[in-house]
Amino acid sequence: MEGVVLILGFNCRSGNAFVETLFVVTVLLVFALLAVFGSRLLNDFNSEIQGDDLVSNSTKTEIGEMNEWHPKVFDNLVLTVFVLLWIGAGVASFMVRSHPVFFAIMLVLLVFAFIFLAVLSNVFVEVVSGGELEVTSESFPNTTFLMEYLVLVGVVVSSTVLILMFTSSGGGL
Repeated sequence: MEGVVLILGFNCRSGNAFVETLFVVTVLLVFALLAVFGSRLLNDFNSEIQGDDLVSNSTKTEIGEMNEWHPKVFDNLVLTVFVLLWIGAGVASFMVRSHPVFFAIMLVLLVFAFIFLAVLSNVFVEVVSGGELEVTSESFPNTTFLMEYLVLVGVVVSSTVLILMFTSSGGGL
């Protein structure tokens, strides 16, 4: 997490719930969109393969099976990535020394983060709503839930980060 903080130009010795929350949910959004688009591409590829007479039956069977398990695996993978990023942000914020005066500053910054998260949530919903991606996104219940309630996810992540940041003794390196 410190590498990301350094890239964004913030001091890595002070906690930053604002950046950590935005990082977690932005990675989650990108990964969710890639999973849904990837599933849609695999579904189109499967349709082409199944209709091609030059492809062997064993290949058709393998691609068909992959098309069946792909949404389940990647839906759970999105959830796993979210949980791991959340744990990573929590551990990173626990290891940082921070002064309580920054708590009020973080709350103000988090209001702007939550507005940004509402926009990101709406972007995901607009991208996967309507058309061919809507059918594909129905195969991703965990991903769709996380992305539709992205503001609530951000509140939970930032609350955890703030609690861990300001209750720790700052045992960082």
